[in-house]
Amino acid sequence: MVGNKLDLEDKRQVSYEEGKNFADENDLLFFETSAKDGNNIKEIFMESANLLVDKIEKGEIKLEHTDNGIKINKDDDEEEYIIKVKNKKKCC
Repeated sequence: MVGNKLDLEDKRQVSYEEGKNFADENDLLFFETSAKDGNNIKEIFMESANLLVDKIEKGEIKLEHTDNGIKINKDDDEEEYIIKVKNKKKCC
């Protein structure tokens, strides 16, 4: 879960504690960011990628390559997500 516009602290409508508590209760990562100054942007992607790799290695998330991309699901009863993978054209 990402709260943006950290650079506009004076216009905050949700406290850090409220956001963090909600994220913790729902087993989510939590970051506050500012796209304007780049605060925490890299960290979001790095932490998300590390968490995903960790869950794949533990078998908590299954990946399956398909003709349409990569299918991701936590278990057989949950929704599946397809990440579409575009084939890169070879240059020259």
